[in-house]
Amino acid sequence: MTETETNFSRLKTLIITTIGLPEDVTEDQITEDTNLAQDLKADSLGIVELIMNVEEEFDIDFSQDEEDADAAQQPATVSEILKYIEEKTEK
Repeated sequence: MTETETNFSRLKTLIITTIGLPEDVTEDQITEDTNLAQDLKADSLGIVELIMNVEEEFDIDFSQDEEDADAAQQPATVSEILKYIEEKTEK
């Protein structure tokens, strides 16, 4: 299993335990293209809680530099979170 696959598996577990799954979505349907709000019906509070759990699980910080503050926004898809995890854990 590659590091990306391991990170995706860990992230998927966090998504399920933090925001849960709607009745019409199964664990196998969560992909990198899954939209947290549209596909998983996560509200902004659920996404914030997920981000906090991701920070703890991967020992990273999602906070933006002051230069990036205007661009700061919640991630919309699983791939956006996964990309951030990979960028922060490479260092």
